[in-house]
Amino acid sequence: MDLHTLDWDDDFSPAMDIPRQMLPEIRPSSDPGLYGRALGGVPVCGTWADQQAALVGQTCFDAGEAKNTYGTGCFMLLNTGTQVVPSKSGLLTTVGLQVR
Repeated sequence: MDLHTLDWDDDFSPAMDIPRQMLPEIRPSSDPGLYGRALGGVPVCGTWADQQAALVGQTCFDAGEAKNTYGTGCFMLLNTGTQVVPSKSGLLTTVGLQVR
């Protein structure tokens, strides 16, 4: 995913030989109802990966706030706000959350 456009990188599909129309639409974490419905028709309104969910669960909503999670691995996430900050040390820069 291109972190600046929040869409698939234009070079990804050809490099992986995957037609772009086969890739899922990238949506905000809190997009209501677009992820399907649970029993009784209740909309599923949010999705997060485990580390991003921990960032939200530990209320790291402001730039500069960070959290560590210990379990099968040790993970540290730092909220950089709206700025994409590439690592100079080979670490992964990713989206923590997008709330509408």
